[in-house]
Amino acid sequence: MKNLLNRKDKKQPKELPKRITNDTVAQHREKVLAAGRKHKYPIQYTKRRLVWITMLVSVVILIVFHCLLVGHSYMSGKIQVISHIG
Repeated sequence: MKNLLNRKDKKQPKELPKRITNDTVAQHREKVLAAGRKHKYPIQYTKRRLVWITMLVSVVILIVFHCLLVGHSYMSGKIQVISHIG
């Protein structure tokens, strides 16, 4: 908690323009848009990787489920055969 309070104190006060002109409005607009692009673009580059990882995990889960299902039916068949013999 102390770190958060210290961080707030260390921030420099923002410089306010003396006059509002088209140039200062354009600069502010560009700052705001740049901040938005910073948060938008990283997910665009990782989307393909996210899809591949999801597909890989899905295939692995299906294979494991299939192996468990086949193994269970194989084992239950052996148990039935052993119980009929005995």
